[in-house]
Amino acid sequence: MPRALPATGSAKSMGRVRKSWFGSKPGANSSIQLRGTLGAKLGITTGSVSLSSTFGQRYADYDTDDNDN
Repeated sequence: MPRALPATGSAKSMGRVRKSWFGSKPGANSSIQLRGTLGAKLGITTGSVSLSSTFGQRYADYDTDDNDN
C-alpha cells in the first residue's frame, strides 16, 4: 500500500492525486483545483502549484495504488 506519489504528474491522474489526500475519487464532472482543492491539504494558498513538483514524491494520507480503475 504505497503512499508516495511518483515525481511525474504524467503517471497519475488528477482524480488519483485527490484520492491520495481525501480517500475517494471525485464524482463525475467534479472540478479539482491544484491549489484550491489539493494545495489546502499541504498548506499552499498562494503561488504556483504543479502536479509534478508540488505533489510528486510526497507521502499522502491514503493509498496511492492504481487498483480501482
